[in-house]
Amino acid sequence: MTGPCLDDRIAVSLLFADTPDDGFPDYAAAADALEAWLSEQGLVEVPVEVSGAELSRFLRLRDAVREILGARVDGRAPDGSAVRIVEAAALAAPGTPIGVWDGDGRVTRGWRSTGGDPLDRAAATIAADVVDLVVDHGDRLRRGAAGGTRFVLDGTGRGSAAAA
Repeated sequence: MTGPCLDDRIAVSLLFADTPDDGFPDYAAAADALEAWLSEQGLVEVPVEVSGAELSRFLRLRDAVREILGARVDGRAPDGSAVRIVEAAALAAPGTPIGVWDGDGRVTRGWRSTGGDPLDRAAATIAADVVDLVVDHGDRLRRGAAGGTRFVLDGTGRGSAAAA
């Protein structure tokens, strides 16, 4: 499982914060949609079952990620409750940066969560990614053309550091 942050890959926290529009579904509209999205993003390595309580937790995390990204773009401190939600997600499954090599020998930074259950690890990876994004790449972060909760990086498409 990889996570923070870019190195020419999509930042998962940007995708996580996305508003369902332009034909993109709301992956958090129902538990089965979130299960599929977490799997598609490589955030869970085994099939997971998302309960109603877990879905609520991920919705709160998504709101917190949106607040943190918006605060970085707006040049203000995020709401303290958003920071606490992201910190709690990160602390539920601590992790460490890892090197991820592709077949051509190119290395990018990845993330390995080392504790918690699969959903804790997925939430922790998203939390670590948003921190990495706002600290290391926040100067490139902008609201999408429509404003709202869609965020992009300068010179890129939908949350991607390079054309995908």
